[in-house]
Amino acid sequence: MPVIDLVTIGCGARGTNYSWLASQQPERYRLVAAADPVAERVAKLATMATGPFRSFSSAAACFAAGRLGDVCLIATQDADHVAPCLQALALGYDVLLEKPVAQSPAAVLAIRDAAAAAGRKVIVCHVLRYAPLWSRVHAIIASGRLGEVVHIDHREGVGAWHQAHSYVRGHWADSARSNPMLLAKCCHDLDLILWCLGRPARRVSSFGALTHFRPEHQPAGATARCADGCAVRATCAYDCAHYAGRQRSWLWAINPRLTIDGTPDEIRAWVEASPWGRCVWAGGNDAVDHQVVSIDCAGATAALTMTAFDEGRTMTVCGTRGRLYAGDGLGPISGGCQLVVVDHQGAVERIDVNADAQGHGDADAGLIAALADELARPDAQALTTGIQVSVASHLLAFAAEASRHSGGTAIDLDRFTAAHSVAAR
Repeated sequence: MPVIDLVTIGCGARGTNYSWLASQQPERYRLVAAADPVAERVAKLATMATGPFRSFSSAAACFAAGRLGDVCLIATQDADHVAPCLQALALGYDVLLEKPVAQSPAAVLAIRDAAAAAGRKVIVCHVLRYAPLWSRVHAIIASGRLGEVVHIDHREGVGAWHQAHSYVRGHWADSARSNPMLLAKCCHDLDLILWCLGRPARRVSSFGALTHFRPEHQPAGATARCADGCAVRATCAYDCAHYAGRQRSWLWAINPRLTIDGTPDEIRAWVEASPWGRCVWAGGNDAVDHQVVSIDCAGATAALTMTAFDEGRTMTVCGTRGRLYAGDGLGPISGGCQLVVVDHQGAVERIDVNADAQGHGDADAGLIAALADELARPDAQALTTGIQVSVASHLLAFAAEASRHSGGTAIDLDRFTAAHSVAAR
């Protein structure tokens, strides 16, 4: 199999991680170029390259240089996925595209159609399909061991600090500038549900709200920023000073240098002046902190619960022969990634799944390990996480969000898709 030349657009946490994982397989991948407005990020990727490497300050400059490789990894912020993806396809690249694909149903469908027209592949980074835990869950369901699956109950506990970091203070706090919470965080979960059920969604309804991280809940004596003389700072779970201590690892996505060699004083000074130094009850955010989604899947049902105030992913699968419980080690099923399978006669099997606790339970590494084989598939429709597959979970997320804004009205997915297909043209 020939070595795949990789060009990275967007060298933040995700772009850097995927590029590094690729660099660890020099027999399969070669880093040849990268673009990012932060020169230090591009320079970091350059150190991973084993041969000639070209650096660019923008996607536009990189594309102006022509087709430099085989695959273009697009790991920019949510609002900047569509244009570079379409440009990369036009230049003849296959694309590895960070999720969510786009900010509207029409744009998601436009990328799918552009890939088909160009005869290129777009693989979406729905990494959980490549995780040892979730791929094992899927295999057990597909084997028929549980009988016919009639219901899946899935729970996404975001974690209170993660919520505050990413969806109150961070890049995904304002859904208009990024994406709704359900798409930004839970398109993974909706994709897992559809993958495991193996049937299309027909109708969806949803309820949810931003309840806690609001100005009316700001404690007496709190200030707009942690460093502005906040009277409750010493006891606040969200004090930005925690970035210099127990929450230091969260700096990686926003200031990698400080994560590596910053002193506690340097970290505190930088964070206090950054968006991550804002009071979580005065962040100007609108991302929901809890949401439920009910899905009718042609004879089966599914429910997704997202909450900021739990931590970890768990899934319960109910079948006609048995049931399955899965968890990533942070929720009710603990002690590492685990599975429990129980048949309806009471026989119980406990399965430990060995997986790296980092990188989405070894899912990131699984995606990159599988990428070369995925690209070698002749049929784009057969890709594990190709754009043709990912459209379904994205449209489900957009439809659920439409339901939430309408007070929980059930949305017919076929009609929803048809309406936005017209807009995509």
